[in-house]
Amino acid sequence: MSILIGKYEFDGPYNNVNDLQEKEGLYAVLHQEGDDYELIHLSHAENVRERIELLPSHEARQGKVLLAAFYTNRCGNRERSSMVDDIQKEFAD
Repeated sequence: MSILIGKYEFDGPYNNVNDLQEKEGLYAVLHQEGDDYELIHLSHAENVRERIELLPSHEARQGKVLLAAFYTNRCGNRERSSMVDDIQKEFAD
């Protein structure tokens, strides 16, 4: 299962943080209402699952909150940050 966010194909969306791997990469928190998705939060981490476990809950929203990850192999922090910036610029346009 995958979802396209920007030009990257993320694994997910998942309902449970346990579906995520303990790998480096980008992660997205999505709000789903019907067939529509809204990007709530996008960032990067050296350990995606661990980082998402530390996020505050978004349970107050109506609809469903889902998680997605784009795993990177041997990417540095600067490169992952640049990937996040590229996606955010695309959503801002």
